[in-house]
Amino acid sequence: MIERYSREQMSKIWDLNSKFNYYLQVELAVCDAYAKMGTISENISKEIRQKAKFSVERIDEIEREVRHDVIAFLTCVNESLGDLGRYVHVGMTSSDVIDTAFALQIQDSGKIILEDLNKTIDTLKKLASEHKMTLCIGRSHGIHAEVMTFGVKLCNWIDILSRQKDNFTHALEQIRVGQISGPVGTYSNISPEVEKITCEILGLKPAPVSTQIIARDYHAYFMQSLALIASVIEQFATEIRHLQRTEVLELEESFGKNQKGSSAMPHKKNPVLSENLCGLARVVRANSVVALENIPLWHERDISHSSAERIIFPDSLTLVDFMLNRFNEIMENIVVHKDNMLSHTEEFGGIVYSQKVLLSLVEKGLSREDAYKIVQRNALDAFQNHGNFKKNLLNLRNDDDWILYSAYSDYEKIRTVFTMNIWHEMAFNNNQWLVPVSNQYKYIELFINNRYHGLYALTYPIDAKQFDIENGESLFKKKDWSQTEFSHDLEPDESGGYWLPGYALQEGDSNGYQQLHNLYYEMAYSEDAEIIRKTCDIDNAIDLWLFYKFTQAVDNVYATNVKNLFTATKISNDGIDGYKLLFCPWDMDQTFGNRFVDGQGSHGITSYFNPVDYDLPVEWSPVYFLMNSGDTEILNQVKERYKQLRNTCWSEEYIKEAIDTYENDIYDSGAFERTMERWPDANYYSPEVKLDDFEDYVVERLK
Repeated sequence: MIERYSREQMSKIWDLNSKFNYYLQVELAVCDAYAKMGTISENISKEIRQKAKFSVERIDEIEREVRHDVIAFLTCVNESLGDLGRYVHVGMTSSDVIDTAFALQIQDSGKIILEDLNKTIDTLKKLASEHKMTLCIGRSHGIHAEVMTFGVKLCNWIDILSRQKDNFTHALEQIRVGQISGPVGTYSNISPEVEKITCEILGLKPAPVSTQIIARDYHAYFMQSLALIASVIEQFATEIRHLQRTEVLELEESFGKNQKGSSAMPHKKNPVLSENLCGLARVVRANSVVALENIPLWHERDISHSSAERIIFPDSLTLVDFMLNRFNEIMENIVVHKDNMLSHTEEFGGIVYSQKVLLSLVEKGLSREDAYKIVQRNALDAFQNHGNFKKNLLNLRNDDDWILYSAYSDYEKIRTVFTMNIWHEMAFNNNQWLVPVSNQYKYIELFINNRYHGLYALTYPIDAKQFDIENGESLFKKKDWSQTEFSHDLEPDESGGYWLPGYALQEGDSNGYQQLHNLYYEMAYSEDAEIIRKTCDIDNAIDLWLFYKFTQAVDNVYATNVKNLFTATKISNDGIDGYKLLFCPWDMDQTFGNRFVDGQGSHGITSYFNPVDYDLPVEWSPVYFLMNSGDTEILNQVKERYKQLRNTCWSEEYIKEAIDTYENDIYDSGAFERTMERWPDANYYSPEVKLDDFEDYVVERLK
């Protein structure tokens, strides 16, 4: 291994002098074994230990002649022993020396790796404890998932590295085997007792069975343990690299005072240490594959493994030692950007809490499928449009397209706000697409350049965003009283589109007119209940029909006429030609008795003109057409929905509580009288009565 990636303690184990010293330890241990068995005297064994020497230079010189490194080693040693040399290497084969010495090298190297692992795990534990409450974002597939802590991330690393320590310890124990079994492992010229005693002296176990070598699956298994350590270090280093990217910057390798990141770009601070570890891991993994390929040797041995092992074992052990120490250094000095970690958990308005919202909706009674659609639509909108998930869920707009409503012709300044908020409560996403076909109103008092402008209601528009208009869909706004009656002989206008009286295209293209025409025509003229049901979302249609009836929306619908209505053609698998209608009313100032009457007042609006039991004729509606078609289910559906509403947002308790809140906003705050002073020519009810008469009217209307 090149010096750049070597540490002295490890590299010394694998230099040539050390290798031959391990060879010598094996030969001397065998002599000691013979002495213990009485084959040679203990004095001879001691004398051999005292005199046995070698020189790497002399071994190289001899090897150039004999072309065999073990013979060269033995020749060199015997030169120092003289006649004592005849007691060395008795009954042994070269691999007895090589593989047993190899096991000693691996054991000594393994002790260093275990020390490295313990040190690194301790560093991670200390860091995990320090950051156990440091919030950060968890990611899956590289995408924000849910909130976690940096300490938890580090605990995962600790668990992984501890497991690799256990794997390595087991592999190191498995490979703690030696052999002194002679040619092809048959003990033909040496006793198994010599092997047993020798291995005890060296701190090894005799291989249960050996051929002329120790089986290479031992070594392959050990190399896999090194590859696993290298791979998990790469896993950690890759995470550091990702988290140091400019657009993330949650972690950062330490950067020295005089360090430079780029020869061309002085601003660069690159994660070079982590990148280095990722590259080295590839080498260790590749070496483990070589170890696997060393398993299938010819018969009882060949030496095709030998050349490879001279490279892969020193290199892999040296690299893993280096990698563990470098990774430990990185983690001891890692820079943790807590503020960036926290800010990423808050991106897109808490989009990462989508599962909590999903589960809460299910807990409240929605099906998982419906809840998922709602959450996903709002979450993806926030993600794709740099929006705010929380605002989306609350149906708060992220854009600047807000509306100020003045309630100029409404005597109590209540009807549009109250009525549209009722619609919001009952119909917000009660449709097959789960889109929010409603808006909410909030009272405000308006000042411009420190000048008072009176009481208004703030809301957002009913538009393509609210209807979640997709490609191929269209949104229309019905603005006047032109009748909604259609026939086959409607002619396209000059642009080739269908002309529909009073319908203005808000979103989509002229093809939407044809879709709208076809759906309305089938609704009004098919007289087939099954077809009528396919023209619209029936839940939305029932809500609209009940809403018109309850609120007495005389300025929105009358008999077969309709106005102040948003209508979308939405894609639907069970619609007419793949489309259905979806509705949302707007401009509800003439409701709950309020009505335009010719010759009545300067504005033509008369409060409580319609009696409380006035039955508004609503002949424009899919519900009306279904009733006339003889549909047997529609009345039951209407009754069931009415029952649901009377127990929720149409209950007397809910209505009274809502009106009390509005009374506080409008009257108790003084806003009503301030507005009367600012705009004296508008319509006003008696401020002393407040909303008492309005509340009585609405409650009676419920009955």
